[in-house]
Amino acid sequence: MPAKQKLSGDDRARVWYASYGSNMQRDRFGCYLTGGRPRGSAVTQPGCSDPAEPLADAPLRIPRQLYFARRSRSWSYGGVAFLGEAPGMTLGRRYLITIGQLTDIIRQECGITDPLMVDYDAAVRNGKEDVRRGAWYGRLLHLGDSEGYPTFTFTSADHHPADVNPPSLPYLLTIVDGLRETHGYGAAESAAYLAKVPGIRGVWSEEELRARLAGEPH
Repeated sequence: MPAKQKLSGDDRARVWYASYGSNMQRDRFGCYLTGGRPRGSAVTQPGCSDPAEPLADAPLRIPRQLYFARRSRSWSYGGVAFLGEAPGMTLGRRYLITIGQLTDIIRQECGITDPLMVDYDAAVRNGKEDVRRGAWYGRLLHLGDSEGYPTFTFTSADHHPADVNPPSLPYLLTIVDGLRETHGYGAAESAAYLAKVPGIRGVWSEEELRARLAGEPH
């Protein structure tokens, strides 16, 4: 479906959802689709009204800076992943799902229980659209199109990479599993990638991070 076609209001339209944090791990992302509690998390997700599996998934690289911030109750009050405005190279995984599913995923990520109306067409026109003020992942980003489908992700509208918080080890291990599944990264490659990210940089060296990741069961 070309991005120029009207998207808002068509829950069955297909879009790419671009994940860049724990949702790169397929089992963890599956909890947003079918419901359940991811390994290492303290929160059980209700799932989507449409629990269908993605039609496809593929690796991607997002030209924005990754950083870890806030204190997530779901992940032992460690920081979680966000995309900043600064240029960078963030590894991710895209899933081909419906707009209805993406809206339900945003609701779960933001802890929204009431109905949510998302103007996807505005996000395509403007590159971004704020769907819920004050929500952690309340800003929708349009990352362009791929294979005829628009690609969307979400991040914070009111947080900044300078105000960071290190992630918990369970959250990091989930990301590392996603990097292994999607990009074929081992502990050494994951440590080299993550050690440069604000929120980890200056907390753990690449060597310390590699030792932590290599010494923990996944």
